[in-house]
Amino acid sequence: MSKDNTLSTTETSVICVEHPLNHGKRLGILRLNSVQSLNALTLDMIKLIHSQLEGWKNDDNILAVWLRARWEFISLVDAYEGIIKRHE
Repeated sequence: MSKDNTLSTTETSVICVEHPLNHGKRLGILRLNSVQSLNALTLDMIKLIHSQLEGWKNDDNILAVWLRARWEFISLVDAYEGIIKRHE
């Protein structure tokens, strides 16, 4: 079972999850969740990420850290070309 901690200021901008691995080790996952800004980092987000990384640095059971974004985005050009091709 994952341990889910949400790090946040006024919105849920960074979500922290620890995923269990073999032999008692865990994978630390930091998920950016600021869709309105296309996950551009703010100073508050950087402070939250830094704080979590400092905590994990001293935890021998954290094997690795994965930084990811909640949403995947495609460029507007790709979206436009896809729409045009569907209507040709």
